[in-house]
Amino acid sequence: MSRTSFVEFLVSRNRDFINLYNSESALGLVETIRGGEKKADDKKHCVVVSFDPPLNSPPIVFNWGSNDVWYLKNATINENFFNHMDDHIDKSETPYVIFLERHCLAHKRKIQRFIKNYRDQKFRNRPLEQMPKFILAEYKTPMSKIKLTELVGGPHDTLLS
Repeated sequence: MSRTSFVEFLVSRNRDFINLYNSESALGLVETIRGGEKKADDKKHCVVVSFDPPLNSPPIVFNWGSNDVWYLKNATINENFFNHMDDHIDKSETPYVIFLERHCLAHKRKIQRFIKNYRDQKFRNRPLEQMPKFILAEYKTPMSKIKLTELVGGPHDTLLS
């Protein structure tokens, strides 16, 4: 799946979540909240990382339950967490890592530092083509539309969108 089509896919998932939530009742979210029915051996869609989650279960903003995506909270910049994240990326259908954060410059700097350290520690002796793709999903309020930005490494270790 290409980057633009994956971003469009996330936009549609977030739109579906907002439509279900704004309907006359939130009954459409019941299966999402419970995790829905999914086979145990199926791969999950991607990895979601959140330092400051909008809800107790962040994947819900993309109309996903815990059986649909890997959700990693309390992210730290250390090798154990990076190994844990790599294991989940290998078990995912797509090599995408979504950072779901409140719109804040401090969070962007934290994500930039996280990606730089991840690249320096895990891809020192590996080709950069194998590196996962990173997407920043920013929200202003918990039940609002998500702004999606692809994070691309630039010169001097800055992140460009």
